[in-house]
Amino acid sequence: SNVLVAILLCLSLAAFSRPAAAEDIPLRNVDGFYKAPVRLNNVVTLDFALDTGAADVSMSDDVVTALMRSGAIAPGDLRGSRTYMLADGSKIQCRALVIRTMAVGSNQASDVEGSTCPGKALLLLGQSFFKKLGSVSIDFQKNVMIVKPGAVEVAAVAPPPAAAASSA
Repeated sequence: SNVLVAILLCLSLAAFSRPAAAEDIPLRNVDGFYKAPVRLNNVVTLDFALDTGAADVSMSDDVVTALMRSGAIAPGDLRGSRTYMLADGSKIQCRALVIRTMAVGSNQASDVEGSTCPGKALLLLGQSFFKKLGSVSIDFQKNVMIVKPGAVEVAAVAPPPAAAASSA
């Protein structure tokens, strides 16, 4: 009888659990770069260019200095330096940092690896962020990034919309 209760409990849980709903994040095409609004450490929202070829999230030193003044990034978030290879094959020395939280829409990732590099550069949303979100795709006709949560690092920052019943 205990086995029957366990089986019924498992079936009940399976009936009520649904996969997380995908969320469309609006993108803006600016000078050929698709940009998404990203909230950093629950303090400030900035537009980052999507760059699936970049290993990490990247920001210029100027932006990081301003974020430190505003309290969005703390001195303890900086973690030494690394050498990065750019798309043209050249190498640049940058400071490594960990971004405590980054959010797009209602999906939040924690402890995202990033870098801050000299010069004026685009804010780049790289693989260190994307791999924490689960499944990410881009619909170029709708100009949206579709995020379907699936990684353990993802946490809801706002109540998700009610999942619609689906028939398979």
